Amino acid sequence: MRDMRRMRLSLVGIALALTAVFGLLAIFVAESLVLLLPVLLAVWLVLYMPWWRRKVRRRARSVPKWNLRPE
Repeated sequence: MRDMRRMRLSLVGIALALTAVFGLLAIFVAESLVLLLPVLLAVWLVLYMPWWRRKVRRRARSVPKWNLRPE
């Protein structure tokens, strides 16, 4: 569970960092960069998220399994 929580928090951290960087660029460089936000979100969902999900599923399958039997 700790591993899954860490992976989820890293995903949220990366998303927040990208949002902060993109927001600062849009504020200080050019306001028209806000129009690229849907493109950035599409790239995030199409390219990064499937890779991340595969990584999480692979990690979840590789954890040791308990073999408990009643006495």
